Parts: sequence; C-alpha cells; structure tokens
Amino acid sequence: MEELNLEEINQCSGGYWQHVLTYMTLIDFAYDIGRGLGNGFYDGAHEPQIP
Repeated sequence: MEELNLEEINQCSGGYWQHVLTYMTLIDFAYDIGRGLGNGFYDGAHEPQIP
C-alpha cells in the first residue's frame, strides 16, 4: 500500500469537498427557483387577479 503525502491528501479531499459544496449550492439554487415558480403558478391558479 502506497503512502500518500500530505499534499496529495489535501488536494484530493479539497477537490472532493469543493465538488460537494458546488453540488449542494446548485441543488439549493434549483430548489429556490422551483419553489418560486411553483408558488407563482399556484398563486396564479388559485388566486386569479381580477383585471
């Protein structure tokens, strides 16, 4: 079994956490957009504004 030096370990874990954080941010962003659209459609369908 090879021994990884500290720099390689930091690079690997850093890349992994960067990927996770980016993924979570995208999910949160998409969720907010979806929720906003959902509320907009819901309000439009259930509370029509009288022109």
